[in-house]
Amino acid sequence: MYNYHSESAGDFNNSQNYYQVALIQAKIKQERYFRALRSLLFFILTAGSIYLWGNRPEILSVDKALLALGITWIAFIPTFQYLSDLNRPPMPFLPLVGLFYATSFGLPVFSIKEGNEQVLGRFALINENVTEEALSLTLLGLIGMNIAFFISKSYVWRNIKPFKLPQINSLKKLLIATWLLLLLRLSYVYLPFVNKIPSLNMFILGATYVAYGIFYVLWHRGLIPKNQTRLLIFVFIPLEIIPRIASGLLAEVMTLCLFIFNIMWHESKKIPVVLITVLVAKPKTISAKPKTISAKPKTISANPETKYLGTST
Repeated sequence: MYNYHSESAGDFNNSQNYYQVALIQAKIKQERYFRALRSLLFFILTAGSIYLWGNRPEILSVDKALLALGITWIAFIPTFQYLSDLNRPPMPFLPLVGLFYATSFGLPVFSIKEGNEQVLGRFALINENVTEEALSLTLLGLIGMNIAFFISKSYVWRNIKPFKLPQINSLKKLLIATWLLLLLRLSYVYLPFVNKIPSLNMFILGATYVAYGIFYVLWHRGLIPKNQTRLLIFVFIPLEIIPRIASGLLAEVMTLCLFIFNIMWHESKKIPVVLITVLVAKPKTISAKPKTISAKPKTISANPETKYLGTST
């Protein structure tokens, strides 16, 4: 008599083997992707350092240039470690902190211009250059932060057990709660009597990022209806971005984009090229420096047909 139970058991074992093989292949593919990212980052840092060193401003001393490059490289060490770690955490927290230090303390030093020693970034000073002591202290502080992080990761955090937040079984309730958070956010931004409520901004500031993060995760997993997706993209997101851009503070836009970058990385473990392109493409800065009016009089042509364009008094 034919044993149908053995056939079912065999099919189940085969499906389990295929599933395990697929997981292994996906893991290998992901690690190759991380190795490629690590090599690309090393190449960009090396080429960028050579370019900055060769094109550094004349008023920038060798010691300050070396300190600035040291800050930049030390700031990216957590990123190299994260891309090399087989047990990497889901969120690249310290690599983003290092990116902040590199773009705020290291790279801006090379933006010094002759005749205008004002340095962009965290070293923004008026009519005086950043000192070597400030760069040295920043470099030492960054090294100390990295050492403290890796020591605590190896000996302290290992004994701390992770905890899980309770799951919400109702998608409808989750969507309603998230929409209410966004409505509260827009009410705070656009309604004057709402933003006068004491301490409300402290709650809304964090809740806004949580709401957009939830929406992205649900959208990425195909759990948001199309009409709600259109409402979010064409109404709520523009109403959120416009005040941030109008404020003139790039940090307002950068903070939201970095948060979304974290969520996108957690979901797909892929670099969001489009988002990074938007962040890198900076608009042209309009200089507020008035034009210098030359006191030299214009030369009057001897041709009688030529009209003299004088300055009115």
